[in-house]
Amino acid sequence: MPLVIGKEVLDKARREGYAVPSFNTNNLEITQAILEVAEELRAPVFIQVSDGARKYAGMENLANLVKDMASRTRVPWSSTWTTGRTSRW
Repeated sequence: MPLVIGKEVLDKARREGYAVPSFNTNNLEITQAILEVAEELRAPVFIQVSDGARKYAGMENLANLVKDMASRTRVPWSSTWTTGRTSRW
């Protein structure tokens, strides 16, 4: 499923009475685990990338990794920067 706007995910969750988790990633294995569980639970998810992760792996590398892996899921996903900024990967 393609990247969705976080506000839309949160608005739907609020209307339907459920929470949307947000997990930080900095590599392939963490991203894979996040998305596998989201798929298994059929639950939307936010994927965060911290400043430290961006310094460690590089924003472009992480963005490409997350976009590629998440685009193959069937669950809505969105991204956030742990500093509070919204990413438009």
